Amino acid sequence: MKSAVSLAIVLITFGYVNLRSLVKNTAVFFMISFCFCGFMLFVWFIFTPKGMVIRNSVVYFSISPVIMIITTVICYAVINVITRITERPPPKNEICKIRIINNNHFSEFYGKSDTGNTLCEPFSNAPVIVVNENALKDTAEKEFINLMYTKEPECMLKGKYRLIPFHSVGGSGLLPAFVPKEVYIDNVYCGMRIYVAVCRNTISEGEIKAMVNPEIIEAVKGDFDDSCKII
Repeated sequence: MKSAVSLAIVLITFGYVNLRSLVKNTAVFFMISFCFCGFMLFVWFIFTPKGMVIRNSVVYFSISPVIMIITTVICYAVINVITRITERPPPKNEICKIRIINNNHFSEFYGKSDTGNTLCEPFSNAPVIVVNENALKDTAEKEFINLMYTKEPECMLKGKYRLIPFHSVGGSGLLPAFVPKEVYIDNVYCGMRIYVAVCRNTISEGEIKAMVNPEIIEAVKGDFDDSCKII
């Protein structure tokens, strides 16, 4: 039962990407739990601090609110410093070739990975590629094209399509989006769930027809090896 609960906690927290990620996250969860347990037992048997009680594998501390606030601020500062030191720098803006297969057709165009584009579908947190409307041609279903011009967003939410909220320097609004059958970045198939949001305005000058969430580029480069393959 405890193993099932632990697995459920990991799934709720991180979601399901692939089996490898699930096993890895679960192993890290257990490792952190074991380290915490070992440290607490060390403190209990060596120092036996006043106000510390262990009951049914749960650690209780009798501390004042002031100390709790101070220690929380210190822990936050330490975690923030560690995160800044260990996190990888975001990928630089780069040009990539995108192929979207859907509706028994495919569209191919160039996109730009922009560190400022962190657009995600709000329910699943799946990354989004924003594409010019004219770049998709026959890739999007006719039903989706019709819904793009509807004045009733509820019609879109009832089906397999979504409205993606966005905020930019030029304003804010909702972009209609769909999940394509297949997405390739520089001839690399990415199996992670990706939404393609359609923008009726020109995204960039020249051959650039899309803006890509950097998370997708990281996935293609190997962060999700089980979800991507080269063709």
